[in-house]
Amino acid sequence: MCYYELKITLNLKKDLYYDNVTEKLSFMMNKSMLCNEYLKNIHEVNMYKLYVFEGLSPFEKDKVYKCGRYYMTRLRCVDQFMAESFRECLKGTKTNEFDVLAVDIDIIEAGFIKKLFNVTPAILTVDNGPWIEGMDIDILKNCINNNLLKKLKLIEGIDEELNHDMIKSIKLKNRSPIGCKYKGIKLIGNKFDIEVKEDGKSQLMARIALSTGILEKNSLGYGYCLYKND
Repeated sequence: MCYYELKITLNLKKDLYYDNVTEKLSFMMNKSMLCNEYLKNIHEVNMYKLYVFEGLSPFEKDKVYKCGRYYMTRLRCVDQFMAESFRECLKGTKTNEFDVLAVDIDIIEAGFIKKLFNVTPAILTVDNGPWIEGMDIDILKNCINNNLLKKLKLIEGIDEELNHDMIKSIKLKNRSPIGCKYKGIKLIGNKFDIEVKEDGKSQLMARIALSTGILEKNSLGYGYCLYKND
């Protein structure tokens, strides 16, 4: 399964602290979607959005992104029409923080995936609160699997129930929960190393994780993954 990756080059118009980046990028994406009827409908419907984006690169060691510098973010999705729509809508988009300078699309065919690791925090809500270290690891694993299986059903148009565990092992990477600001609240997330099983369905689920993110609020930039194959 291939996916589409948009490389979005940005000019930053004011200094931006790292824990505000996701919110400001999300506002930029949402603003661009209002310029296209197809994307606007996706934005307004309460369903899996089937796209995800990362933070800014290059990373700033002092955690402050600098006014006047050029940065890049990447948006991924599994649908070519969505990718082309985003490219057209993002071109020239301006917000208080960003000017979009260029948008390029690559078609990515991921090879064998041994390990997934999310580079933006993954959000999981359990009993109206965030999943944190010390809580049941099986709840976390089940939610990762179920989220990806539901996306698989949407992508492939499958009606029957699916049940599969792609996770060979999972490890929490952060020492303390990661907080990110969004609309006046702080969302709490975590970063994980996920070792993926070798069978075909597990590898397919891992590719869906790469192209759409893991767990919740992917369309806000959470749960964006990279992978290792060795």
